[in-house]
Amino acid sequence: MSTALDLSQEQWSSYKGAKLPAIQSDHERWQRGWQVAYFLAHLLREQFGATQVAVFGSLSNREDFDIYSDLDLIVWGIHPTRFYQAVAAVTAVSNEFEVDLVDGDTPPLHLSKSLSGALAI
Repeated sequence: MSTALDLSQEQWSSYKGAKLPAIQSDHERWQRGWQVAYFLAHLLREQFGATQVAVFGSLSNREDFDIYSDLDLIVWGIHPTRFYQAVAAVTAVSNEFEVDLVDGDTPPLHLSKSLSGALAI
């Protein structure tokens, strides 16, 4: 089974991102965040067998998103022995965003409020 590290140079470069512009608006960054999130959801389904992927946190609420926001994803259906491989894969994809991946099959209690607003992708 392949991982993000097995992407072609063309696939990798489209998501790894070029140099960030000196000034990027919050809206542009939010749009780019959604592009990366959809790519990550596809990667998680295809390479790790995820059955469901959702975003939560600032990406799911435009008013909360700013230049410092990261991408918060929750995923279901990845076998526990492969979860940290999935974490490594999604965190290696983009140099524009930090990515946090939460196992939806065993979510931490302290995130229950944040996860209630998750948007399936």
